[in-house]
Amino acid sequence: MTSNNSAPVLRLKIPNYDSLGLKGNPFPIAGLSTSNTPYPLIEKAMDEEIHNFISDTLQSKQYCGMAVLGEFGAGKTYALRYIETLLRTIDTSPDVEEVLTIYLERPSSTVLGLVSDVCNRIGRSRVRNLLLEMILSDLAMVFDKEPVGEAAVRAKKVQEEFINKNKQTLFDKDWIQTLCSPEAVMNPAGAFDNLYAGGGKATFLQNFATESLNMIIAAQDKRAYDLAYHLAQFALAEPLDGISLWHSFLDGKIVSTKSSKSSSGQEVWSAVKRILTHAGYKMIYWLIDEFEELEYELQRGPAIRSFLADLRDLIDSNLEGFALVLASKYHPWDICRKLHPAFSHRFSRTINLPPNDREDLQRMIEMRLEAAHLQSDKRSLPFTKKAIDAIHKLSGGNPRVAVETCHILLWHAAVESMKEINEHTVANWKNINRAYFYSKQGSGLNGK
Repeated sequence: MTSNNSAPVLRLKIPNYDSLGLKGNPFPIAGLSTSNTPYPLIEKAMDEEIHNFISDTLQSKQYCGMAVLGEFGAGKTYALRYIETLLRTIDTSPDVEEVLTIYLERPSSTVLGLVSDVCNRIGRSRVRNLLLEMILSDLAMVFDKEPVGEAAVRAKKVQEEFINKNKQTLFDKDWIQTLCSPEAVMNPAGAFDNLYAGGGKATFLQNFATESLNMIIAAQDKRAYDLAYHLAQFALAEPLDGISLWHSFLDGKIVSTKSSKSSSGQEVWSAVKRILTHAGYKMIYWLIDEFEELEYELQRGPAIRSFLADLRDLIDSNLEGFALVLASKYHPWDICRKLHPAFSHRFSRTINLPPNDREDLQRMIEMRLEAAHLQSDKRSLPFTKKAIDAIHKLSGGNPRVAVETCHILLWHAAVESMKEINEHTVANWKNINRAYFYSKQGSGLNGK
């Protein structure tokens, strides 16, 4: 060690968590914002509320909104990630993915931008494959000699609409039958790539695809056909054109049969949601973190009121198979309630995340250490009771600060081969904290 008072108390060393009987450090330095959270670290009643919310929405397939409220570091992100983990581990069907969960770090300043972020999370290639599967499935039904079921009836209607509008049959191109082969239906994107490689063009299918998707979107307004036409173009386009059509679709710039038109976020999402529902998704969940960012972006007033009205309209247009969870600080949420009460009424369930008490902190520490213990080494808690008292006082009940504090203290114990962390260790927090970040910058170990 050097005599310089500003120098770190530790030299660069590699932490040895094995000496503590641990596989690693179970306290993330980023706080509680990690994904795939395997266990609840929130109060029991709140955990039950989350499970009831998921159970009710999955059973009813009807819209429900939930607001997760708390101050900075209270665990809002953790709660959303916990909900995300629960939803992604639900197995409603052995053969079909029926639950789709989209997590967003923060909302866009417009509903169209929000929808764009959601769709990009779902994925352009994923959406295109779903569209191609639907189009080729209808085409295959048309060529089936003995079609049966609702899909066959719908495919026949598509065929009739196509022939009536285009004054031509579906048998003008030999390669259409190739697209109806089992191999093509199993890999639609690959089938079209082969078509383009062979010099073929999919323009002949454009009108049929539009009729097919129009039947699926089935909106009761004149915009449905324009949306179907644009999505058909996107699905059948060559790669570079497809990327351009995808981005224009998410920007609300819809290419119709006659001209370009603008669509709202509500219209774009309704079209995508109907496609997803037709593909077999029974429930779609949006999890939007840091909803309070709207206050800073829109600076209150008419802009945020307009956003809330548009988002309310989107909710009201998607009352089946859709649920929305928002995380926000208390004050911005109160502003939303005052500016647009009808919007806040769409969130009938609320979870409040107060500061953690001392018992919550000990339970969190115990559960995280239990998950990180080596199977062959189940030793006692390395944090003494007085150390936990000191950590609770240091963190002020803020879960994120407490987790980061535990991470650095455990790192210190692993570096120094300590057997326990006591109140004296916590009292030396400032020097330990400085040493940790010096080690992180100097060694590139990132505190692991």
